[in-house]
Formats: sequence, structure tokens, C-alpha cells
Amino acid sequence: MNERESAQVYGCCTKLLFYRMLLHPDVTEEHLGKFMKPIIELANDLPQAELVVFFDEVNTSSCIGFFKEMFMDRSIQVHQLPQSLEHLKCCYGTLPNIQLEDYIKRKISMFEIYLNNKSMPLETYAQETLCHCIIRAQEFCTKHLSENAVSQREIQRCFQLIDFFWNLKYDNEIYEPNPHLCIALSIALVYYFRLLTNADREERNDKVSPTREQLSDIMSRTFLSNFNEMIQNELEKFVLKWKKKHRTWSKIEKVHVFHKFINFWWTT
Repeated sequence: MNERESAQVYGCCTKLLFYRMLLHPDVTEEHLGKFMKPIIELANDLPQAELVVFFDEVNTSSCIGFFKEMFMDRSIQVHQLPQSLEHLKCCYGTLPNIQLEDYIKRKISMFEIYLNNKSMPLETYAQETLCHCIIRAQEFCTKHLSENAVSQREIQRCFQLIDFFWNLKYDNEIYEPNPHLCIALSIALVYYFRLLTNADREERNDKVSPTREQLSDIMSRTFLSNFNEMIQNELEKFVLKWKKKHRTWSKIEKVHVFHKFINFWWTT
């Protein structure tokens, strides 16, 4: 290679072959169009190149129609996609149970509870309980809802909720954290309450949808033998605390604890 050729090589303009966009409800079709425009131009210029475009969190997008056109119709705003961008979808599937269990065990081994500004790991028996409960809940939702009904996000939320309940106190009461109760409440919020009850199903004349009672029965056959009772007792405890104070609470104070938890939930 002579000096001139070397100068041409070192002075050339490089282009990315991998692109990623993190989606959320505020991303509009205009944003998506601007994001895709230079990628499409590059695909037209380099028809032999294999470009990868990764859209993260598509399920949070408010532009599902845009993605339907792009993934299914192979076009953007009626314009056909270049050949090197035609295969814009793939199915990740779900982790096999053995890999899922190994993943959860590794996550749990690194998980620490924070109490009074001190961190500590879950005790061994609590780790085993949490592992079995998450695996059974994930299996249940995958089987009875859909393969895409749960993901690693649910697993992470369980950890975050356990930490939340571990430090939760009603008023100024003396509170000794109960690992099994924290685990049960986290499982309930992530998996249990998204299901219908038997009464709901009867009212809707629904003979197919899975129910809370079915999941509760599975949880009770793991390490949480009184899963349903724990959830019911905590709900009643919360309601009694609320009733005790509702006469003196202002309207804002009445919903403060609800908003506090909802804000925590949707920002995790």
C-alpha cells in the first residue's frame, strides 16, 4: 500500500453497523423516523452490509402501529425498507428451567437487604424460599398467560419489593422484618394480583383464565404453606390501620401512602 492509499484509508469515514434505541411512552413516530432515517440511508448505500437495529422495551412504546408496519409490513410510512433491514425481528424465547433457576440463584446470592443503613444477605432458608417461589410463579405465568407474560424484569421487581417491605413500618411500631412475609408480599404484587379471582372468572363467564387461587395453591406447596393467609392478613392489617386514622387524616394524607407506594412501583 502506497502513501496515497494509506491516507485514503486513514481518512475514510466509518459507520456503525449496530444501533440501539431505548423506548418509552414519550417517544413519538417523529422520533422514530429521525432515528431510522440515517440507518435507512446507510442500508441503501451498503446493500451488502448487515445492519442490526435493536429496539429496547418495545412494549412500553406508544407507537405500536409504527412497529407493526416496520416489523410486519417491512416498510416505514409506506416506503419499503432496504433489503439489509428487512429482518427486523427475532424471538428471544424464554430461559429453560435449569438456566432460569441458575440465574435466580446467582441473583439471590448477590442480593442484600438494607436495614438501618446496614446491608446483609438473606439467610439460606429465605434464599431457597425466594428461589422456589419465583421459579414457580414464572412457570405458572408462562404456561397460563403467555411466554412473554414474564421476564427478568419481574424477578428484579421481586428483589426491589422485598427490600421495600423489609423496611416498611406502620406508624412508629416496633417491627421485626419477616423474610417469608416480605417474599410473599413481593410475589403477590408481581404475579398474584395480576390474575383474576375465582369470583371474577365466574362473573365474566370465563372458564379459561388462570386465577389467584391456582397460584396461591402452588405457592402453598412450596415453602410458603400459608401464602394466602399472609396476604389476607396484611391487607386486613393495612385497612384497619387506615380506618383507625381516617377521621383525622386530611384528604391528601389519606392517599399519601398509596401514592408513595405507586411512585415506588412505577419508577422501578
